[in-house]
Order: sequence, then structure tokens, then C-alpha cells
Amino acid sequence: MDYGIMIDTLECAVTWSQMAEVHDKVRSFIKSRPHTVCMSHLSHSYPQGANLYFIFIARLEDINEYITLQYGILEAILKAGAAVSHPHGIGKQTGPWFEEQIDKGWVDVIRVLRNHFDPNQIMNPGGTLALDMTEEQREKRWGLRK
Repeated sequence: MDYGIMIDTLECAVTWSQMAEVHDKVRSFIKSRPHTVCMSHLSHSYPQGANLYFIFIARLEDINEYITLQYGILEAILKAGAAVSHPHGIGKQTGPWFEEQIDKGWVDVIRVLRNHFDPNQIMNPGGTLALDMTEEQREKRWGLRK
């Protein structure tokens, strides 16, 4: 950040039939931003599909600019028909998009199970699927979401 440059990655799960379209649409979105480089690669291949990683390098003025870029990439992934994923699991970063992918009702079921098996929330506090994220935290983190 000393030079105003940020490097980060986002990942998505894609079926083979959607691979080229998702790749092209997400890369196009990332590259449409001035002073932004996008690299991508495919990994974790399965008969049904694979993961696409997007590595982006951007000149950014502040954290809000980063969040706006990240938000746009996550939206581009979903609009292209892929599922947001992450090699370290779904947490606060991508939790709000996870709810949209599988439906809030299913997230509520997972939340009830977590609260039953981990009532003191000592296992991965603040991480797992963003299950313990309050609305206030969600709005503060993703205040730019519409």
C-alpha cells in the first residue's frame, strides 16, 4: 500500500459449459477499470467444472476504492453465472454473496446448526460463512452495496 498498489485474488466455481463466458465477462469487468491488471488461471478441476482465480493488481487511493472494485468483481462473477468461492472458505469477505447464492433460508438453517454445536462460538469466530456477522458489521463492511 506504500505505493497505492493493491494485489488480491477472488475465486469462483464454474461449470465447464460456462467457463469461457465467465472468464471473459469477469476479466472484462476487471480490465475496464483504469490502471488495473488482471491475471487468471484455472485450478481444482473436476468432472463438473473447475475454479477460476482472478488476480488483480490495481492502483487504489483508499479502502473504499478497493471495496468498490472487490464488490464489482463479486457482482460480475454472479452475473456471469458462477458461484463465489474462496480457497480458505466463505467468511466475512464473501458471506453476503453466499447468502444470495444459496438463499437466506438455508443460511439460517446452517446458523441454527452452528449455534447448536458451537453455542459459545469458539470455533473460527468471525469467519465461518460470516454466520456471526451482525447487520451493523455487514453494513459497515459492505456499505457500498445497493
